[in-house]
Amino acid sequence: MVSIIFIFSVIFTYICVYILDIYTWNTNFDAIDGFFILFIDYVPYYILKIIMLNQILFFCHMIYFIKLRLAILNTYVMKITTQKIFGISIIQNGEIKVLPPNCTNNEKLNDVAKRVLQLTNVYRTLYETVDIISTTGGFGIGIVMFFLMVHLITTPYFVFSELAKGSNENVEFLALQVLWTVAHSGKFFVIMETCNQCVSEAEETLKVIQKLLVQETLSKIKRALLIFLITCTNCRVEVNINALFKIERSILTGFVAAITTYLVVLLQFQ
Repeated sequence: MVSIIFIFSVIFTYICVYILDIYTWNTNFDAIDGFFILFIDYVPYYILKIIMLNQILFFCHMIYFIKLRLAILNTYVMKITTQKIFGISIIQNGEIKVLPPNCTNNEKLNDVAKRVLQLTNVYRTLYETVDIISTTGGFGIGIVMFFLMVHLITTPYFVFSELAKGSNENVEFLALQVLWTVAHSGKFFVIMETCNQCVSEAEETLKVIQKLLVQETLSKIKRALLIFLITCTNCRVEVNINALFKIERSILTGFVAAITTYLVVLLQFQ
């Protein structure tokens, strides 16, 4: 329900911005072209923007759902190994089913070890899912991030250009460019933060396993945890653009540096 409300809120907000964009350009260039001609000329542009927005929402929601499952996984690993009273069944319809095992102490230890191995397979499946998402959807998100960078160069440039004129004639145009700068920045931060939270949750899985290995004394469970640890170490969850670069908070500095560099170059030409 929260996801549905978020999607509709974002789409409604951007539709309002698009309408304001069309109105502002029509107001400023009414002497050049009529509204109908202007609208027809820029229909492909706005359709492309809507496609880009849908691509961002779809990609981020898939990564977000992986993050939720990793969080559930971390919770159940801790419960199974510390309390030794829980077990899980196989994943059904994307949900982890929790069941209390009824068995003797020795059987319970075997059951706990078996459940840990099942969770290892769950983690492996989530890792492969992220890898598939990065391979299939990464190229599209890479193109989206490139155009976001271009927009974040041009829109601040228009803002500084209008401010340099020192005129109050195009206040609506100036406000629109500021609004677009905020909107494009928001898209970038949504992509970056969603991917970073997913990777952080996967790193938390590794920390949980390491902590449990130090505390665990029973050999059967410890052996299962060791297999889990090796799997987490060899299969690190990373959201990337077709292996070109990883999407995490570390890309923020490079992104800002590139935008600032090109923006300074444009302002110097002016």
